[in-house]
Amino acid sequence: MTRSDYIKSIFAFEDINIINLDFLYPDELYITVSPFDFTKSCNLLHKHLGLAVATFFAEDLRTGSNVFRLYCGFLSIQIHAWVFVCQDVASGNPKFASIAKDIYSASLFEREIKEMFGIEPVGNPDLRSLKLHDEVWPKGYYPLLKDFFRPQENSGTGSRYQFKRVEGEGIFEVPVGPVHAGVIGPGHFRFSVAGEPIINLEIRLGWTHRGIEKLLEGKSIDEAVSIFERISGDTAFGYSMAFCRSVE
Repeated sequence: MTRSDYIKSIFAFEDINIINLDFLYPDELYITVSPFDFTKSCNLLHKHLGLAVATFFAEDLRTGSNVFRLYCGFLSIQIHAWVFVCQDVASGNPKFASIAKDIYSASLFEREIKEMFGIEPVGNPDLRSLKLHDEVWPKGYYPLLKDFFRPQENSGTGSRYQFKRVEGEGIFEVPVGPVHAGVIGPGHFRFSVAGEPIINLEIRLGWTHRGIEKLLEGKSIDEAVSIFERISGDTAFGYSMAFCRSVE
C-alpha cells in the first residue's frame, strides 16, 4: 500500500471526502478538504495517529482566487512525511471552525492566524492577543495580508491583557520577564504557586516580534540572507544557516 492509499483508507473510514491529495514534495503530503470536513480531518489525524498539531498557518490567496487557505500540519511517523490538511476560507466571510477546543496544540496557532490575517477561529476558547499587544497595536491592522499598510502611529486599543488569576489561601503569583536572553526572550511568564507546586502558568509572548516574515516578502535570496543574519545577535550564524539549508 502506498502512503497516499494509506491516508485515503483512514479518511474513507470516517467518510471524509478528499477534494485533492498530492505529494507536492517527497516528504510533504497536502490533503484538501471542505470546510465541513476540516475539523473532522484534523481530529482524525490527531486521535487515530496520535499526532499533535506541529504547525497551523494561513496564506492570503485573495488576488488570484479570492480566498484564504489554511494549512494544519502534522508530522507522521507512520508515513515518514509531513501531512497538511488544507481548506479554503472565503475572503468575504473570514471565519473557520476552531479545532483548538479539541486539540490544545492548535490554540496558539489559531490566535496567531486571527491577529495576523483577521480570520476568526469560531469557538476558540482563548482569543487574547498573542504577538500584537493591545497596549500598542490598533484594531483592524493585519500584518500578513498582502494589501497591509502600516498604521501611522502606534495607538493601542486602550484595553489591557487579561491574565488568568488563581486566588486562594497560600497562592502566590511570581512574574518572570519579559526581559530574558536567548530562546525565552519573547516570553513573559506568571506562575501561580502554592509553595513548590505550580497551580497555573500564564504565558504572554511576542515581546521580540519585529515583523520578520513581512520584511522577507518579495526579497531575493541574497537580500533574505542579510535579514536572517540580523534576526538575533547571538544566533546570526544559526538563522542564516537554517535559511540557506531550507533554500538548498
